[in-house]
Amino acid sequence: MLSFLRRPYPQELDLRRLLTTALLFGLFVGAFLFFFQPFGIQNLGNKRALVCAGFGLWSMVAIILLNGLLPMLLPKAFREQRWTVGKEILWSTVHCAVIGLGNSLYVVWLNMEQWTWHLLLTYEVYTVAVGLFPITVSTLLREVRLNRLYREQSTELTTHLHPLEVTHSPVTLPSDNKNEALTIDPDDLLFIEATDNYVTVFYRKENVVAKAVLRSTLKAQEEALTTIPGIFRAHKSYLVNCNRISNVSGNAQGYKLQLEGIETNIPVSRKQNEELRRRVW
Repeated sequence: MLSFLRRPYPQELDLRRLLTTALLFGLFVGAFLFFFQPFGIQNLGNKRALVCAGFGLWSMVAIILLNGLLPMLLPKAFREQRWTVGKEILWSTVHCAVIGLGNSLYVVWLNMEQWTWHLLLTYEVYTVAVGLFPITVSTLLREVRLNRLYREQSTELTTHLHPLEVTHSPVTLPSDNKNEALTIDPDDLLFIEATDNYVTVFYRKENVVAKAVLRSTLKAQEEALTTIPGIFRAHKSYLVNCNRISNVSGNAQGYKLQLEGIETNIPVSRKQNEELRRRVW
């Protein structure tokens, strides 16, 4: 019944988007309080605008702290591969709760109210109640829109897949440990995945998928493959041989690449969408 909560959802931690979202939300909160004047704001007279600006400023700071600090401290919890509609709604509710806490402390600091647990509960209930419905609706609508968009475009991309120029001159993939360097036919390369200080190279060897772990960076591998047509930096953690893409699928998080003989779906960074279209069209 609630399966929609498990649908993939984009986790966007781009700094520019974060600052823009925080600023717009802060302006919205300040304007909302100024015009509707709840919590006794109508009794503040000439101080009303300044006090409302303070509420808006705290909302902006809370968003920046939550989305700028916590993902750095807990990166695994915010991995996009595991981010869902349900997590997005829950995370947005946490935002409301933190803003409500800050608002209650703010009115106490202004001597507008005396601190009580009832005061805290009141601000939490109001803040979450006001925010939860629009947050849920907007999240669901965005997931539906993005899911439809990427599904339709991925089907179109799949129909236009075509082989690129192929070279069979052997290429050596470097490793910090010189004895581990891997020399392969570029056309046999499937993809390379980066994990911490290592990369895993997936390639075909005698018609079987093989893999080799090298102590290296994805940047070093990309530089070693610059002369090879069809090598595509799909994501910060993946290099892909476009000639080995068998299908393109999509969901709200973006495009996913399926490769020959590989079960893993390779994510495409949204910043690379146009480059993917240019490569395979």
